[in-house]
Amino acid sequence: MKTYRAFIEMEFEPDEHGYLEWESEYGLTLEELKEEGYEPRTEDQMKRFFADELWEYLLTNLDYQAIDVKEV
Repeated sequence: MKTYRAFIEMEFEPDEHGYLEWESEYGLTLEELKEEGYEPRTEDQMKRFFADELWEYLLTNLDYQAIDVKEV
């Protein structure tokens, strides 16, 4: 019997402080972040943020073509 996996995948490439390219905090130095009132994201904060981004995508933009099915 064959097994199949259906999934939706998103990739995130944060900067060294855990911010994404489209965020205004992206690419700032640690000093600049602190001046603006921000801190680097922790690993847990990044994971939660990325999960929230995927959830928002699923709710608002899901395209059937985004679902992939592969034999495992």
